[in-house]
Amino acid sequence: MAGPRDLAGARELEEVFRKQLGALSDEHREVVVMSRLLGLKYAEIAGILGISSGTVRSRLHYALRELRRRIKEV
Repeated sequence: MAGPRDLAGARELEEVFRKQLGALSDEHREVVVMSRLLGLKYAEIAGILGISSGTVRSRLHYALRELRRRIKEV
């Protein structure tokens, strides 16, 4: 069972994630949200955005790399 300290840490981590996600470009943020938070498949994202699945993969790759870098710096 998670205690108060665990919950506070989880909230802090969520705040860091949201702040750093918000700092990404719109193109990168939207693919992260659609893929990782909404669970959409690359083909679904591509259809919604009107881009190729390869572009979705590329944007997601660079977005996650940048997100990891930003979170490590916090």
